[in-house]
Amino acid sequence: MLVFAATDCRRRHQLLQVISMPLPNDDPKQIAAWLVQQHGLERARMEVLAGVMQAQKAEDNYALSVWRDVKRILGQASSEGQHAA
Repeated sequence: MLVFAATDCRRRHQLLQVISMPLPNDDPKQIAAWLVQQHGLERARMEVLAGVMQAQKAEDNYALSVWRDVKRILGQASSEGQHAA
């Protein structure tokens, strides 16, 4: 159990280290909202791509799944913005 907890904490740290997010959270909705707040939608997408590439390089499937969800959420936000315009 301690090994799993340590691994989980390390993954969370690596995930958030990519974007320098101060919150200890791996919720894709919160990550997406924070990225948009900090960088705007277009820069947030670039940050997600950097996170995806780092997760792939590290072969970290957990982080990769979180980044995919963040990417999906940002895509939805983009399409909602286009429909409103």
